[in-house]
Amino acid sequence: MRSIEAELSPDETIRTLSNRILQLSEKLQYVIKLISCVGSSCIESTIALFIDEMKVTRDELLSCLDLAIHERLLIKEGPIYRFTHDQIQSATYSLIPEDERCLWHLKVGLAIWTNVPDRRKDDVVFVSADQINRGIEFIKLEDLRKKVAMLNLRAGQKAMSLSTFSSAASYLSTGIKLLNQNCWEKNYDLSLHLHNFYSEVQYCNGNFREVGQVTGVVLKEGKSFYDKLRVYRIIMKTLNSDNKLNEAVNIGIDVVARLGKELPSHYSEPSVFLANVNNIKEKIVSMTVDDFLKIKPMEDSDTLIAMNFLGELALTTCFSKQDICANVTCHMMQLTLDYGVCKESVLCLANYSAVLFGFGDIKGSSIVGDFAFKLLDKLDAREFLPQLSIVCWGGALSTREPLKMVSENFLHAYKVGMQMGDIHSALLSAHFYCESSIFSGGVELEILEREIDMFEKQMVDYKQEFNWNLTVSLERIVHILIYCSSDLSQHSSEFLVGVKELMDD
Repeated sequence: MRSIEAELSPDETIRTLSNRILQLSEKLQYVIKLISCVGSSCIESTIALFIDEMKVTRDELLSCLDLAIHERLLIKEGPIYRFTHDQIQSATYSLIPEDERCLWHLKVGLAIWTNVPDRRKDDVVFVSADQINRGIEFIKLEDLRKKVAMLNLRAGQKAMSLSTFSSAASYLSTGIKLLNQNCWEKNYDLSLHLHNFYSEVQYCNGNFREVGQVTGVVLKEGKSFYDKLRVYRIIMKTLNSDNKLNEAVNIGIDVVARLGKELPSHYSEPSVFLANVNNIKEKIVSMTVDDFLKIKPMEDSDTLIAMNFLGELALTTCFSKQDICANVTCHMMQLTLDYGVCKESVLCLANYSAVLFGFGDIKGSSIVGDFAFKLLDKLDAREFLPQLSIVCWGGALSTREPLKMVSENFLHAYKVGMQMGDIHSALLSAHFYCESSIFSGGVELEILEREIDMFEKQMVDYKQEFNWNLTVSLERIVHILIYCSSDLSQHSSEFLVGVKELMDD
């Protein structure tokens, strides 16, 4: 191969290799052309799924693969067959007439998905969808289009679980395109699922205009209030990220009210609110961790949904509308005590810890914060770790642990949030990581400067305006510190107080 590459241009190399492959048996050509459709490599068990046994038997397939290895077209690495060079794969693929390639891909994908046992479908969902999608122009039968749309929904869901949101958007968009104009009448559930997941993944990708369009379709076509709840929540999250907080708050309050769990109006009276805070505190801090973890699980469906929206409301209001956030938090705590615990109880415990911290009750705040982390572990509510970390490590827990540990926890929360698709909380955690790192001295300023720049670019890419506004001043502070000294310990306490005042501004 090296001598070929050295002497010939890429096009000439492809032609030379193609002519060489044409000298092989038709069955061997057929096998490696099919493999070339999949890419540079393929697992043996998958190859067996898409080889037409009417053309090549199982024994003939193994013989062809051995011969391809002998001819140095393929190599075998464990169960994987791989083309020995990308140009050999290209040369093989070029032998398929251009106007037939999409059909070849379609046949490969359908064969894989049809022949694979149910227990292995999740292993081949991506390769099946990728191959079929390259040939969807040939899919005319309505029933087959529906099945392929369902396959793309499954592929999109798996891609979301792996945090590959761009790929997920592609699968889900293809699934939607496969549906007919009357899909909401004939395939309502499938249409609803595709549009719901597509709106969620486009939120993760920061494509807010696309979110607006697809959620608009669901609001128009959805049959019931409950069918529209997922898009109401994603609209709230989008408005929150886009710094349109009033609109997000109004949607959240309206949904919670329609669920029969509206915010009590008397919470707005300071004396009533304070009495309620103290009443809840007495019930919580009198418990041991074991006592609290024995609280029954929440089962009422409307209350569970309301807790979900109240949690989103708390996140929306925690900085700009703290009076509403405090009222929401107490309401969530009361629902938890009345109906039982759920995953959103983790968040309301964290926020209640912040309320106590705001009243100067460091001990009570720490106890409730510890309860929140224990409940998170019990309920396996990892998706709430970023929000929990923002509130608790930004509050009472920061007073009892070294600042370096605090900043490390914020960084961990950022990573988890990005993996889980909670982009807003992830990048807010990134902001607090940068802020706490300035004072912890745990990160060299030059490195921190580069990290802040990276986070700011992500905030722009994901259209996280609120988080960007918070973080942009940190870059200026780090510039000042680098200019003055690379050793923060050399600065006087007055200088550090001045920096803190600049950050607060």
